[in-house]
Amino acid sequence: MFEHSWPNLEKLQISSTNATGLILSSNAPQLVSFSASGCSIQGSLVPFLLYHLSRLHYLDLSDNNITSNLSLISNLKNLKFLDLSYNNFQGPIPNSISEILPLRRLVFQSNNITGTLPSCITTLKKLVEFRVSKNSIGGNVSLISLINELNLTTLDLTSNRLTINRDESLHLYAKAKLETLALGSVHLNVFPNFIYNLTHLKYLILSDTNLKGAIPSCISKLQNLVSLDLSNNKIIGPLPLPPQGVYDLNSSHNKLSGEISLEAGERLSSAKYINLSGNQLSGSIPSSICSQELRKYYDPNLINLSNNKLSGNIPTSIGYCRSLTVLNLSNNNLTGNIPNEIQRAEGLEYLQLSYNNLNGTFPKPIDKFCTCEVST
Repeated sequence: MFEHSWPNLEKLQISSTNATGLILSSNAPQLVSFSASGCSIQGSLVPFLLYHLSRLHYLDLSDNNITSNLSLISNLKNLKFLDLSYNNFQGPIPNSISEILPLRRLVFQSNNITGTLPSCITTLKKLVEFRVSKNSIGGNVSLISLINELNLTTLDLTSNRLTINRDESLHLYAKAKLETLALGSVHLNVFPNFIYNLTHLKYLILSDTNLKGAIPSCISKLQNLVSLDLSNNKIIGPLPLPPQGVYDLNSSHNKLSGEISLEAGERLSSAKYINLSGNQLSGSIPSSICSQELRKYYDPNLINLSNNKLSGNIPTSIGYCRSLTVLNLSNNNLTGNIPNEIQRAEGLEYLQLSYNNLNGTFPKPIDKFCTCEVST
């Protein structure tokens, strides 16, 4: 079909097909939207194939095996949406990208992009989504400048070679509408204080960022936060009160200590995924983590409290977590019997209680519907 002329064609979608070529610009000069994600496009993308598509507003070439630099986008001055993710694009992000003023969504994740983030990116005042995760971009980045200068709702810099500037002298403007901030595996070291002013934030990923010190208690003020990932850092101190309505909490593999409070357990009872494994948490497991009361949000689906210093009995309230599929309490100092009430969690698929000081008989019916590992 690409050999024929389509002088009036404005929209072309060939995603998830076995198309092996690219439409020539001279064949469809009026093209406004082109989607070819998940095709079989391979090799070098010759820039002139797209160079004359000056009317193009939407371009999605994601999930192919295109090998090229990013200069091909330089002449697409009317683009609003550009997704080149999951390819093999190489080299730096060109400064000419700042000339594509209508851009609202820019997605470059999972390529081999190098260099630094061009400072001129802040001229794209309409940009709301910027994703460049899983590349090899280096240098220093001023988060506050990016957030202040742009109108972002999504910023994903995960898995690059970036260092985040602390920018303590700068202030975050009240207009910030950021909902997703993903900084996993960048050099951060300390909690950026301005994060707690991002009141619209829903997803916060700060895993593998070499964070040190305690989690500030004001994290609980992020009332719209539904997912928080602080895993694989060097965080110390107690577990602060999670935000109300958090859906996914991962603070595994840190150095958190002290008890999980009843109030923290109550808030976690509305989460779906709870992972606090690999810390130094002590005291008993709060019975409030599973509650008989009807809740507004969710039943826990996964609870992983393994590799801590938790003691006392497994709370009988665990049976109220009827949506529970994974329960891992291994490598603690738990004592007493395995409560019969655990049989009520009929969705349980994986139960790990090994390396504790448990005794008594194992609830027989439970081994019919889950994979269990129990040792005293």
